[in-house]
Amino acid sequence: MNEVAAINSERLNLVSRLIGQATEFINEVYIPDVLTVASFYKDWAQYGGGLSNYLSYGEFPTQGYARTDTFKYPRGVVLNRDLSTVHPVNPRDSQEIKEYIAHSWYTYSGGNNEGLQPWAGETNIKYTGPKPPFETLEGSEKYSFLKTPRWKEQAMEVGPLARLIVSFAAGRTDVKEVVTATLGKLNVPVGALFSTLGRVAARALDADLAMIWLKSTSTS
Repeated sequence: MNEVAAINSERLNLVSRLIGQATEFINEVYIPDVLTVASFYKDWAQYGGGLSNYLSYGEFPTQGYARTDTFKYPRGVVLNRDLSTVHPVNPRDSQEIKEYIAHSWYTYSGGNNEGLQPWAGETNIKYTGPKPPFETLEGSEKYSFLKTPRWKEQAMEVGPLARLIVSFAAGRTDVKEVVTATLGKLNVPVGALFSTLGRVAARALDADLAMIWLKSTSTS
């Protein structure tokens, strides 16, 4: 029990303290700072909408990845910003989800214009950008180490905002409460999520929800 890697009361107390410190920082620094800055730039709720399609693979399973109904962030797709419908997603369907690298610093053995299902994906790095340091990647055909996801051949946005939007549309109570409260504090409509402002706020709320769930798990 006294080994460095042992899980004992001392280690569990350390984890609890770290969770508490992270929660304190998010609640007293991160979220307040985001809300304060956002209140001066609410016009950005009209810009930066992106692709209008959002994909979530699902995350934070509470009973294993086989039980997708127990994910904290549900799996699904929202198309054209339509929050009334969440489309089902099957990540293992070779024709449903594909990743493209036309604008990424990778190569595919079958050609850079084909799409590969994530489970069959290739990650062969081939950087073709300018030599650092550089000021801009504007005009470059390839400009990222991120692949481009498509669902049924439709370009999708993924990440914190996508997870939040799919969860909100799916009616997840804990997510809706946090999102609704934040929109209320900024006095902006739900449509503000589809913007640069919403994207920045989503990262903060993603951290907030992670701590809420982690804290509830650690005390249960």
